[in-house]
Amino acid sequence: AELEAAALRPARRRNFPAMDHERQHQLARNIHFACSECQSRLHLTSFPRQIDFSLACPCCKRRGKYNLHQLLDDALEEAVRNASYTEVCAALVLGADVDTRVTVRGSDDPRGSALDTRWIELDALRGFAVMGILAMNIIAFALPEDAYFLPRVPGTGPATAADVGSWIAAFLLFDGKMRGLFSLLFGASLYLVAERAEAAGHSAARVHYSRMFWLGLFGAAHFFLIWWGDILFLYAVIGCFAFLMRGAATRTLIVTALVVYAAGFAILCLSLGTMFSIQAAAQAPGASPASVERFAAMMEGFSAAAQAEEIALFRSGYGAILDFRLSQWWRPLNLLFQAGTETFPLMLLGMAGLRSGILTGTWDRRRYRQLLWALLLPGMLIYAVLAALNWSRGFDPIFSLNLVVAWSLPARLMTTI
Repeated sequence: AELEAAALRPARRRNFPAMDHERQHQLARNIHFACSECQSRLHLTSFPRQIDFSLACPCCKRRGKYNLHQLLDDALEEAVRNASYTEVCAALVLGADVDTRVTVRGSDDPRGSALDTRWIELDALRGFAVMGILAMNIIAFALPEDAYFLPRVPGTGPATAADVGSWIAAFLLFDGKMRGLFSLLFGASLYLVAERAEAAGHSAARVHYSRMFWLGLFGAAHFFLIWWGDILFLYAVIGCFAFLMRGAATRTLIVTALVVYAAGFAILCLSLGTMFSIQAAAQAPGASPASVERFAAMMEGFSAAAQAEEIALFRSGYGAILDFRLSQWWRPLNLLFQAGTETFPLMLLGMAGLRSGILTGTWDRRRYRQLLWALLLPGMLIYAVLAALNWSRGFDPIFSLNLVVAWSLPARLMTTI
């Protein structure tokens, strides 16, 4: 009866029906729209007192002018597509024109907020990323770890054309990109869950850190009991830090992400680049025995004997494998330092991508095509050059490791976005 009465009120009035503050706040949070300047995704934090109002964008800092009736009409169209109860109610109560053919769910609908509406774009991207991650992880399910950056691991014979072709295809299409895409989506989901918790009257921090605690436990169990390539523990720890940036402006998120990513790129290049210094010192005329011994110890990890030992271990019983994993307890912590400066920025970019609408498909196609030409195609060209360089060097282990782990980071970010 309340909705019917509200729908009969004049649609173009200057004032609004009396509502308590909590109801106004709930309705305002369901009105989403794009910034008139930079197209970033905005939502109202308080209920406007006038139909025509202005709002400053946290991304471009410019104040745009908006009409509440137009925003409500747009919200209603979106609500009809998504069958979101609260958005339809908001449109009805605030006087937007309503198509009476729309069936509105009852007030006991547990979803309650537009934030609960699932974004088909996010779900599709997440499924795409998971299958891409499988395409990479399946390599380590069947082969020694070094197969990630070598077409044929030492001791298993020379690399065939199929080996080289499959490695190049995986490097160009999947390596790092799918994990990067999943990190972007993790950041977006982090933001959505926190917003939903607040809209429901819960503590966003309590909900988030509880989820990260259980995710970390699952990740640790996954590493020690199932597979060494776990990233859940990494996401849990980095997610705790990413949450602290949730309230930052979109521009701040992007700038912080790029700065941290660049710093991580420099650190990785410098740390892995020491392998070339060790190699040069050992191969120099009159090299000291210590330099030669240090280089031999480093190359021992790439030797046929090391690969045979790893294969024998994982073909033995589960008890021996579990004992080995327990002895490698430091690896999840080491991954935090190795991949943290890549994962943290991507989570921030995921939050920014959700706010701006790029991850939800709300940009026009022209802007997506601009990204294609500005990022994807140049990034793939860089990847192709790196693959050609690796092939020309005969997939030297030191060169290939540096190329895959460190040198490809800029192109990886470009192609991931």
